[in-house]
Amino acid sequence: MIIYDLPDLWDARARATVELAAQVVGTALSPYTGLDPAASFEAVFGTVHVRFTNNLATWAHASYGVIRFRNPKVITMPLVVHELGHLFTVRAKNRPTKQLSVDKIKTIAASPWPGMHPPSLKGYNVVEQFCNAWEAWVLELDTDGGDLHNWFAENIARWCALAMGGKG
Repeated sequence: MIIYDLPDLWDARARATVELAAQVVGTALSPYTGLDPAASFEAVFGTVHVRFTNNLATWAHASYGVIRFRNPKVITMPLVVHELGHLFTVRAKNRPTKQLSVDKIKTIAASPWPGMHPPSLKGYNVVEQFCNAWEAWVLELDTDGGDLHNWFAENIARWCALAMGGKG
């Protein structure tokens, strides 16, 4: 479920982008949860609050089930999917980022959109690497000849189980 904090601040385009991102993420997770896309999103993410915080240093920030955006004009599909990646890895007990560190999957080309955390950005770490890889996987981008998608295919069912409160 998505809750729009201060709903009057959300224009139709921004809401539609967030809702479409949730649907696309739910669709990507559905084969691994055994649920339909909406139920998959709900089971994996629980309740997600979205709000605006105009003094953010970045375009968006996700933590503790909340995604904060700087303003409605910066809300894009890749940005919402990226921020949902932050929430996913925490819900999956940080196993995705730990696995990324162990497997040393290359994510250098995973996020082709300007503004998403490029490797040259200060603070580009395994968490941002995972969220960029998550973006490419969810949005079905083949940025590396399939290695990234194969890596997700090997691991995503376990991570979904963890995120849903099971043992992955």
